Amino acid sequence: MRQRRRAEAHARRTGVYFCCACAVYTLTFWLPTMIKGLGIAPIATIGWYTAVPYVFGALGVLVISRSSDRLRERRWHVGGTLVLGAAALASTSFLGTAVVPVMVLLCIAAFFIFGGGSLFWSIPPTYLGRDAAASGIAVISSLGILGGFVSPTLIGWIKSATGTIQMGLLALTALVICGGLTILLGLPKSAVRVGTTGDATAH
Repeated sequence: MRQRRRAEAHARRTGVYFCCACAVYTLTFWLPTMIKGLGIAPIATIGWYTAVPYVFGALGVLVISRSSDRLRERRWHVGGTLVLGAAALASTSFLGTAVVPVMVLLCIAAFFIFGGGSLFWSIPPTYLGRDAAASGIAVISSLGILGGFVSPTLIGWIKSATGTIQMGLLALTALVICGGLTILLGLPKSAVRVGTTGDATAH
């Protein structure tokens, strides 16, 4: 019974990391294409615009990690931020070529997606024993990272079929919401032990 519960716990955490990877890699792979779709043609200009959300992503890693350590809370700082980031990313598809609003949403998406995604790795060591930590994290990482292949490929296929990435981004949002709910509802608060001095939160 204990092994079964442990296997189910691994499956849930792997699913959450799969959703994290889907969000992170979708933003990483499709960000230049989304910016080009705003009517920005010069490659150098696309590069500069692409760099802006990453600045906010780096800021998100620092701010969200610090907030999580200060409040000694992990679930909402991971699950909630991923849902907010995916929702912001999907919302860009409804704004057409409005450069400023789309860029604002892309910065918000990067802030929450990169911040919540990096903080995820502070959770597995809190419920895995010392002996199981290495193998458990390896399983979660190896299987979950498949999201980095699945989501960009799926969105590319949807774009080829429909001519737009809007449906793909909406599908991604639904997937990440499922991952967020999994960590919010499937992870007991008592399972996340946050020390008073804080944990290492970067991966």
